[in-house]
Amino acid sequence: MTPAKYDFTFSQGVSFDATFAITVNGSPADLTNAQFLATLKPDINMLDTDPEVVMINWTGTGSNGNPDPTLGFTTMSIQPSGTQSMTTVRPYNLLIRAENIPLLPEVFDFVTGTVKVSQPVSSRF
Repeated sequence: MTPAKYDFTFSQGVSFDATFAITVNGSPADLTNAQFLATLKPDINMLDTDPEVVMINWTGTGSNGNPDPTLGFTTMSIQPSGTQSMTTVRPYNLLIRAENIPLLPEVFDFVTGTVKVSQPVSSRF
């Protein structure tokens, strides 16, 4: 299975949400028992324990604004406190892995891409 490719840009210190639709054979996937693991690294060779690495874990059981996990939607959310500490010097490499989705491999690379964090133009509001 080839992962989807997405490139994102958002401002440092703001919340960021990305919603993904998952289908299996043209129908919404049941995400009731799904787990999602996102890793963002400025350098692909960094260890996961490096303080610059951002890791976000979530489930498909109605979390992150998804009231019904059987509809196949999931949302990755990063709160303002999380984006505030992200570097604006270089883009992050993004990998999201998914597991426990019926009719798909037990664990698979779901999304790859890059994340660019820009400095806010103004601190107003």
